Amino acid sequence: MILATTFVALALLGAPSLEVQQWWYGAVYWVGGAPERATGYLNTMANLARYSVAVWEIPIPSRMGEPQAVEAPDAAQAKTRLDLSPPGMVIPGPQPGHWWGLPPLQLDDLAIPPLILIVFPTLEDLQEELGNFEIIAGFSVPPVFRCPQQRAWLSPWLAGLVTQVEGPLLVLALETESHTFFRHTLAHELRHWGFWLWCQLEGIEFKELPLLWLEGLVEFSLLPRSAQRLSPLELYPAAAYWAREGGLLEIPSWLSYQVGASLVHLLVSKHSWQRLLVLLPEYLRGGEERLAAWEPEWRAWLSGELPRDLEERLRALFQGMEQRLVQCAGMLKPIFPQAWELLFAGPERWPHFWELVGPPWPSPTPELWEELRVRERAFVLRLVDKESCTLAPEVSELLDRLAQLREEGRWEEYLAAYVEGVRTLFAGLPPSPAP
Repeated sequence: MILATTFVALALLGAPSLEVQQWWYGAVYWVGGAPERATGYLNTMANLARYSVAVWEIPIPSRMGEPQAVEAPDAAQAKTRLDLSPPGMVIPGPQPGHWWGLPPLQLDDLAIPPLILIVFPTLEDLQEELGNFEIIAGFSVPPVFRCPQQRAWLSPWLAGLVTQVEGPLLVLALETESHTFFRHTLAHELRHWGFWLWCQLEGIEFKELPLLWLEGLVEFSLLPRSAQRLSPLELYPAAAYWAREGGLLEIPSWLSYQVGASLVHLLVSKHSWQRLLVLLPEYLRGGEERLAAWEPEWRAWLSGELPRDLEERLRALFQGMEQRLVQCAGMLKPIFPQAWELLFAGPERWPHFWELVGPPWPSPTPELWEELRVRERAFVLRLVDKESCTLAPEVSELLDRLAQLREEGRWEEYLAAYVEGVRTLFAGLPPSPAP
């Protein structure tokens, strides 16, 4: 199908080239400009969105009506002039001082806010902008980056945009050389949107649910039927490794995908997917007590002997993820690109990661200074306490030290402080001995 819409340039708060476009269920911001095959991407979004809602056995929302355009100095006045109340929303429009009023979507008898997508040209662009090298895409509902420290370290255009979005938000990367990557990440995140719609109809607070459920339900819903016939050990080796000593309550976030999917798979094998969706409200409201009651059966379902080589790889993987080596490699990439290559070589190489990180460092250039300065935001965006919106003293001290050394151009000392910050604050390693 064809989504006929005109592209328009957007200048927003010092943003890179942006284009905003209407789609069936909201609006899309293309960072760096719209791609050549934009209509094809929009058709993919529309098709996947419908499948991503239907899998939860709920009605598909009505398509969004035409945006209302208005000129105003700020979003508040734009809302007043448009007389638009939630769940409709006002978003930055095609030019500075121009705003779009997006009408709500209709989901059965419920009015819901539209879905906003921010699409980056590459995964690297997305990760650097968010200071998160462990992410490949994300779905969230307001408030996004609620802490002032987070907003202060985002690029002004992104901080302005995400704080004005009053509905669900999806960020992902286009990666134009791999359409499969785009489809895979888009399908996953749109399933989150579909589940959020299900939660709206069921009166369940989406943001209060543990990642075990949020990621597990989505991961299983995307599992091909042919794969569902494989043994639990083949499908969920990391979950099986974790089940030996861990449980269903305190799970590292990166493991929530496999552990959650394994639990959902177990429940589906007992009930069926359709019956699970009927029981799910009761299960979700059962909280930790319900999860704890399932642990013995879940462990037994995943029991068995893993191949020795796989077990060794999993041991290295768990150690590396505990040290957040993916985040560390992204932080170090400008001065130590081998770190990224080391990760892709396989988990068995990960125990040697910190043995290889060190001088000689590259000579300073304006580009290197800027790349590291941008990455400094990760210390705030990833390490701020999101409940109290406070930073640990050691994080604040590091940022002050880095700013001083950067201003004075003391490259070697800056690198030493920066790398030490990555080691101690992200990897959780003890401080290096004084030289």
